[in-house]
Parts: sequence; structure tokens; C-alpha cells
Amino acid sequence: MPAARVVIAEDDPDLGHLLSRQLERAGYEVSLATDHDEALALASALSPAVLLLDYNLPGGGAALHARLRRMPASAQTPILFLTAITREELARGVVLDEKTFYLAKPCRGEQLLAAVAQALG
Repeated sequence: MPAARVVIAEDDPDLGHLLSRQLERAGYEVSLATDHDEALALASALSPAVLLLDYNLPGGGAALHARLRRMPASAQTPILFLTAITREELARGVVLDEKTFYLAKPCRGEQLLAAVAQALG
């Protein structure tokens, strides 16, 4: 069975690489984007099984979420917001649906893996 593809959209390069390594060690195929446009391009080209988004991503994590939800190819793709804002703050900026998940920064590796597994169902 092929590994699930994960696209991470994180503008902090150190954190992005740490997240990538954790997911790769768990068997996921990972691609890393550092801004809205790069994440959109990767999501469109790779059709990932799940996307990890930083709410404060340059270009806007909320804007990226909304755009992905309007695109037929990614309308049902699970999106996990990994962010320092609270769930309540996220809900003010993002339409939360059954395919949108939340994980607070900072998080431990096992929390990240559990959240990705939950998003994948």
C-alpha cells in the first residue's frame, strides 16, 4: 500500500523540516511549502491525502483553506490546522467543516501523528 501524501504549509523552515521528518519516519510521503501560493501549487499537483496548514502562513492560511474548499479536487481533502491560535480564534476566521481539524502549537510528535491519523479517518 503506498504511503499517504501529506503537504505541509509552514513558513518557519525549522518547524517545517521537523514536522516533515516526524511524518516521514512514520511512513508518510511529505512535501513542504512555505507560503500560500506554493502550498496551493503542491496541493493541486499532488492531490495529498491530508494538508497541514499554519493559520498565519504568508498569504493567509484561512484564504488557502477557503480556496481549497472551492476546488473540486480538494473540497473533501482533510485539512489540519497546526497553529498557535486557539480553536475559537480559528473558528472566527475559517468555516470549520467535518474535514477541517485543529492541533495547537506547540505539539509533541505523538500528538501530530495522532491528529494526522484522525484526519485521514
